[in-house]
Amino acid sequence: MCELFALSCNSKDRGTFSLPLFARYHTLYWHGWGIGYYEDGKAVVKKSTEDPNSSEIFRKAVENARSNVILAHLRLATRGEVCEKNCHPFRLGFLNREWLFAHNGDLPINYQSKVESNTDSAMAFSFMIDKIVEYLRRGRFRGIYPAVKLATKKLLESYNGTLNYLLTDGNALFAFCNHRNMFMLRREKDYGGAILISTQKLTNERWVPIPKNRIICLINGELFVVSEEICLRE
Repeated sequence: MCELFALSCNSKDRGTFSLPLFARYHTLYWHGWGIGYYEDGKAVVKKSTEDPNSSEIFRKAVENARSNVILAHLRLATRGEVCEKNCHPFRLGFLNREWLFAHNGDLPINYQSKVESNTDSAMAFSFMIDKIVEYLRRGRFRGIYPAVKLATKKLLESYNGTLNYLLTDGNALFAFCNHRNMFMLRREKDYGGAILISTQKLTNERWVPIPKNRIICLINGELFVVSEEICLRE
């Protein structure tokens, strides 16, 4: 399975310590990596099929990624060819902001992709975007969090499968897992707090499992909300 990593903090931060540790889980037979972050409200994505442990592209991406939110992904391909466009995170603009999405798992989905990728992950991102926009257009005062929660539930009801994801608009960071463990770690820094999320415990610190089948939302390095369990219709 692919690996996921994210950082949320209350000031622009870098992953120069954590991202190289994360990269060690990209073994020689894996199929690429991606890093996403924000500059002046615009999402920046760097991807490659190279091994990040020996990639100059990866080293420069880590050095340049300075943001309140950083996403990273290591790809082990299950659907779609091995190429840069199929590496995560995927980027798409909607609701006057730029969103990033990364996923691991396996969804039996057939849906029109809005990004240049034919993977189940790209299709899942596109499905969720459509459901989020659909929900928000039903009324004048509707929030992003309930929209993401509804989109997640509809995705699983429509295409029952394994789903771990990270989703962000550069401010809020959403995470969900229904199969592999994902862990969360809080760190206090000179400027304030930061929270890390990873499918691997990268250090000997106290990484806390994220509860299964619940959406968590982080904003500026703080745990903003934990949803009730996502229950599917029988």
